[in-house]
Amino acid sequence: MSDLKETHNLEDLSLVEIDTVMTTKSRLPEFDRSYPEFWFAQLEHYFTRHNIKSEGIRYRNLCSILPPSVAKEVRYLILNPPSPQPYTILRREIMNRLSLSDSQRIQRLFQDETLGDRSSSQFLRHLQVLVGDNTVGEAVLKQGWIQALLCYVQHCLDAKNPETSLSHLARIADRIMERGPPTGSNTINHASLFCISIIFRIILY
Repeated sequence: MSDLKETHNLEDLSLVEIDTVMTTKSRLPEFDRSYPEFWFAQLEHYFTRHNIKSEGIRYRNLCSILPPSVAKEVRYLILNPPSPQPYTILRREIMNRLSLSDSQRIQRLFQDETLGDRSSSQFLRHLQVLVGDNTVGEAVLKQGWIQALLCYVQHCLDAKNPETSLSHLARIADRIMERGPPTGSNTINHASLFCISIIFRIILY
């Protein structure tokens, strides 16, 4: 064990030995999304100090200390490690993400999310979980949620008071989807009457 404590080149060790060495050395710096550039500079100093040059080892260390809110934003690079420079690519994407505004980050986070076979309210809860502890206003969350709904549902929700809460909108959207899409020869007029009818029924319910 004493030999391991004195080892400075982790690339010469097995994965089990690396874990042992990591527990005896200084801890990796805690991630700070407020100052990502400074945090990565600290991480690079850590790697240099311990002579960690391998992209793979750097990548695994980085993945292990990312907070859930950041890991979700780059989950595709964690689930499918990029090559040939996984650490460099992941680092660059994290920097790009955190340089965006809150609303831009959330919009990018939502871009691959689809309603699927979920109800409108289930999908809203799913997006709320994705957002996690990101500081984002309800307006941004509402926009991302509505844009993923079916067109006729969006049309109906557009007729609601903009001050309506998200939870109430989700309830309305669920009822609209239960009724199914409108049918008729005059699609636009029929859709409008359909929306008014649904919303009126919900208000009286």
